[in-house]
Amino acid sequence: MSKEHLLELIKIISTALGDDIGLKIKAGKWWSYDFEKNEITFPEEFLLNYSPEQVIGFSIHEAGHRQITRIDLRKEEFKLFYSKNSFKLLLSVFEDARANNWMISLFPGANYYLGIIYDELVPEDLTTSQYLKSLQREIKVPDLHPYILYPYLEYILGVIYYWRFKKLPNIINQKTKQALKKTFSYFDEIFNCLPKKDAGEKERFVSGYKAVQLIKQYILEEYKKLIKESIENVSKALKENQIESGGNVSQKDLYSQAIGFIEEKAKELAEKLSPKIQRPDEGNIERQVGIPSTSLPQSFSELTFKDFIKETKRLEKCRQSICPYEQFYNQIGNIIQHLTGVLENYFLKNRRLRYQGYFKSGQRPDLRKVMNQSRKIQEKIPLEKDDLAVFLRRKLPTEREHRIALVLDESGSMSEPKRSAALAGLLLFIESLEQLNIDYAVIGFSETVIVHKEFGKGLSRAERENLFEEVSMYIPSGLTADADALALAIKLILEAPEDIIKLIIMISDGEGNINRTGKSFVELQEEAFKKDITVVGIGLGERASSVLKRYQLPILVKEIEELPKTLAKVLEERIVFECQ
Repeated sequence: MSKEHLLELIKIISTALGDDIGLKIKAGKWWSYDFEKNEITFPEEFLLNYSPEQVIGFSIHEAGHRQITRIDLRKEEFKLFYSKNSFKLLLSVFEDARANNWMISLFPGANYYLGIIYDELVPEDLTTSQYLKSLQREIKVPDLHPYILYPYLEYILGVIYYWRFKKLPNIINQKTKQALKKTFSYFDEIFNCLPKKDAGEKERFVSGYKAVQLIKQYILEEYKKLIKESIENVSKALKENQIESGGNVSQKDLYSQAIGFIEEKAKELAEKLSPKIQRPDEGNIERQVGIPSTSLPQSFSELTFKDFIKETKRLEKCRQSICPYEQFYNQIGNIIQHLTGVLENYFLKNRRLRYQGYFKSGQRPDLRKVMNQSRKIQEKIPLEKDDLAVFLRRKLPTEREHRIALVLDESGSMSEPKRSAALAGLLLFIESLEQLNIDYAVIGFSETVIVHKEFGKGLSRAERENLFEEVSMYIPSGLTADADALALAIKLILEAPEDIIKLIIMISDGEGNINRTGKSFVELQEEAFKKDITVVGIGLGERASSVLKRYQLPILVKEIEELPKTLAKVLEERIVFECQ
């Protein structure tokens, strides 16, 4: 079958999934889901390894994760599950079920294709599972069933089996059977912990957080027992192999090796649940779900384990030493310093005592005018009326306050490199205005509008880092409700006193496609103008030319990485202009 024929078949199947006949699936370089175009892109090389039905299943599954999977590592529960591969595997299997159920709720025919992608892993007759056979080949002990050795893996597959067939499978390990019986009554509640179909990003985070809380509360403890049992089993197997080979390794080291091996097996199964393909720029394209056919002791030697732990700790140390906030600050710190320096000098100049003239009386004469008056008298030149006004009067400094809102596009089209540019712009905005003591707000918009920071309160460094991380998790997602965002920004700014400089800066990569305000985008800008609010629209990327027509004060940033400099220039010019 030709590639073109396959793509046509995929298109036919994708439009037959349910009510959403606009869903498009196409081949490309890598997995992606475009919310605004309702388009799923999968690697072209995927066709070489999977049938069209499997490609559809993986595409639907990928779209489900893109739409509802939201991980907030600031929450202790998420930190816990991401601390170990074995814990992360447990979270992933429930998250897979949530993503699948979400897509089934949208496309009634999706269940058939989603089931196909689990055929090799969890068929209805588990004795035919290709994964089980690969485990059996690996341990190379005919009388030892893999699930006797790895009860935690059997539990994970039991969760998938229950999602697929709505019943528990025949269980080999009695401890796994006990754990499933104690916990399976909570599975459906977690599987269906979903946001409403029209929910925004905040609700999607809430549903994801509720799911992880339920897993921790009702599932994790029983699962931990199975992990402990698996570690002890592997440790025992390693010891028996040591005795046979005449080695001399302490029980503590054997136990440590067993822990490392269990974590490695968890990582392998996680990869099986979501088949990985290398990116085209990473070398040869191939499936990365194979399991090495080595014996148990050889697959995780003492030296390999020590190297593994050493490298893991090194990478974790590097990751913690330079957080994303610091990385972005290092890139644009010079721009921040320039902007704050220029504006601070300007504000300082406005704060100084000044004199204005000219008057017939006042606090201080202008010596130049006095000398000019004396010259005319000596030369007998008639004095004019202006010649008599030689005094300057003191003018008290007046400093108007500012209220500035940054309204940031967080929609699905704001993928890299636009995402990083937007985050760099955000960091410049909050750091500069905090240093200048200017009141500001940060508003994000995708399908709905979210106020990340309200007016009226400055933030500490830690709070600014949290704000930055929060916004970073929302980009990219959903559609583009820029009109709703502008309406809310106007409303928030109008709550300020009248004698305040009001400015809204909107950053987007195109035209909005949601408007629940009842007013056109033009009408909203006219409303802002009448209320002395300046609205500046910054278009991000060459394809954002619609911004030039959409905003009364537009700026197009063709080179995406130039956004921080452009934003700094806008802040400098608008603040100085408004203060004139």
